[in-house]
Amino acid sequence: HVLSNAHSYKFPAMMLDNSLEPPAVARIFERINKTGMRLSIFDLLVARSYRDDWNLPEVWLEGRDEEPILKKFLGEDGLVVVQALALSTVGDVRRPALLKIDAETIKREWAQYNSATLEACNFFARLGCRDSDWLPYATQLVPLAALAAEHDLSANALLFEAWLWGTSFTGRYNVA
Repeated sequence: HVLSNAHSYKFPAMMLDNSLEPPAVARIFERINKTGMRLSIFDLLVARSYRDDWNLPEVWLEGRDEEPILKKFLGEDGLVVVQALALSTVGDVRRPALLKIDAETIKREWAQYNSATLEACNFFARLGCRDSDWLPYATQLVPLAALAAEHDLSANALLFEAWLWGTSFTGRYNVA
């Protein structure tokens, strides 16, 4: 009696023309899903950046699986990599700024910022942080990853350690 309802349930669907470009499909996807279950920013960026020859979740999972420390610090979500990119390019990591980053920029800069995020995770690990739960503030990973994209963290370790402890003990990351 209960399962028979599944056979007669009409699922809402939208048929799209095959000739639509991925950015147009992404805009439709975003509009439809804004009224339903709220998507994460990473989900929206996945839709926006999808190309036949490049898939954000695939490159994220591949890089994360090659470097276990990324999984320890970031788990399933590669948003920190995009936030570091946004901080360097747009100067902002809030949702509207992240959604302004175009697909080509994400594709072009992904490897550099993924490596920079890895370097930031390794920097924290050298200081004794086993994973993101050990960080004074998890949001400190984003600016450090952005800095790692431009600077050698180990060459400037004392400066970056002073920044880390200074912001931690003063509570500068205690508020948004």
